[in-house]
Amino acid sequence: MRKTIPVCLFVLALSCPATAGELTPSQDCEAARHKLVGRLAACFEKAQRNFVRGGSTDTNRLDDDEFQCVRRYSSSWLDDETRAAADGDSCPTAARWEIKDFVGVCMGAVDAALHGDALPPDVATCNAGFSDCNSSLATCLSACEPGPRPPLQTGQSICLDTMGITIPCSGTGQDGELQKGAARSFVDNGDGTISDNATGLMWEKFSSDGSIHDQENVYSWSDAFDVKIAGLNAMNFAGHGDWRMPNAFELESQMEYTPDDFSPSSDPTYGPGPYAVFRSPCTPDCSVLTCSCLISRAANWSSTTDWKDTTSALAMFVPSGAFFPSDKNSSMQVRAVRSGS
Repeated sequence: MRKTIPVCLFVLALSCPATAGELTPSQDCEAARHKLVGRLAACFEKAQRNFVRGGSTDTNRLDDDEFQCVRRYSSSWLDDETRAAADGDSCPTAARWEIKDFVGVCMGAVDAALHGDALPPDVATCNAGFSDCNSSLATCLSACEPGPRPPLQTGQSICLDTMGITIPCSGTGQDGELQKGAARSFVDNGDGTISDNATGLMWEKFSSDGSIHDQENVYSWSDAFDVKIAGLNAMNFAGHGDWRMPNAFELESQMEYTPDDFSPSSDPTYGPGPYAVFRSPCTPDCSVLTCSCLISRAANWSSTTDWKDTTSALAMFVPSGAFFPSDKNSSMQVRAVRSGS
């Protein structure tokens, strides 16, 4: 006679904002109702248990016991409302008898299942609903675009005067002192790719094994799209088929604007270089699974056309991070990128 979802009591767990102090009369009443509904369910279950243990077949006795549960439930329900009203507040409106019936049919479904009966159709419907919900959520999450990201830290950590001499940073207001922006961190994914945690970009690594990833490979601008990028997508590199050529801003995000041993100049303050994860370690004949290679004086294509001369595109000189327009028939390195994880 009682057919609904056994877990339906969870529906009654109405949300209530947490409070740091004393509950209002309205909140106190709502909390009491939660407790009361639980007691009613427990009372129904106790009546069912006693009916089974007693070996009786007189369902009138079971009905009488359940009626006593309802009587106590109804009285307490009204008492909660009265107390809230006396304190100048009101209890959230709820259909008392509908909730009582709802609890009753839930307990009936539990009892039927414990007797070996099939669970009511509502359960299958509910499970199907959860499945549809999860599927829709997965679709939504996969389609979500990352929100706006803050500007990136440059990686610069020293300060210099007008003569290029290193000075204490305190009070200068220079980038090396303030180091504003999103902190940089990278993960080598072990599959030939590097993930940038600050930008959400995934980059192709370079190798020295003569493969499509080899650091010595160069392409014209059109071949960068038609040969290099098309080749990576055709082979589903690292399990992905959405590789592309980075735009100028994305390409620059590889650069760390701090002195290091990658600079072509003996002067350690010469300029930036790519973050170390993009250029080490590199040994002869190693693949992207074990190495990360980069020629020190290379230039990389971006997908960005030079707006002053549309027969040229912007390329980045790797040691300095400087961009320059280059004829699209020139030959440059191409490091592929994709969005997401």
